[in-house]
Amino acid sequence: MKARILCDAGHFSKQNRYKNYYEGDAMWSLMQYFMQELEKYDIEVGSTKKTINGHPKDKNGNDDVYARGTMAAGWDALISFHSNACDDEKVNRIVVIPPISGAGDPLAKKLGAAVSEVMGIPNVQIYKRNNGAGRDYYGIIRGAAAVKTVCIIIEHSFHTNYAAAK
Repeated sequence: MKARILCDAGHFSKQNRYKNYYEGDAMWSLMQYFMQELEKYDIEVGSTKKTINGHPKDKNGNDDVYARGTMAAGWDALISFHSNACDDEKVNRIVVIPPISGAGDPLAKKLGAAVSEVMGIPNVQIYKRNNGAGRDYYGIIRGAAAVKTVCIIIEHSFHTNYAAAK
């Protein structure tokens, strides 16, 4: 049976700007490339949105990250693409965020190693965060877990680091 991977470019066009870099645009492009590469391996791919600004909305018109996670029902995994930001332009590491349950740990390690190799960034951090109630902090991970799918968030280094963003 064919593997099925759902992909998620985490932000809208022109969001999270740093100098001439926009996280939303860069991650949309990266996701498109990733999906094309997976198809070469006969993996079925899908996206949580049809256009760069096509995220599902909640009743107030806000991006509904939990709903994006639940879109992974029936998929083998959901991978959400991001880049991080901070006040120190020298910070340069890959951050991979699996569910706190441990269900995605092997995949998170493999994805982190692959991104590290491609980007030439040796520092990979596997990061887990709970919401204080023993559940995953990130809505997309919680949504995917609710439909029994592992979601991994990948922070492709820090876009506040010019070399990494480039």
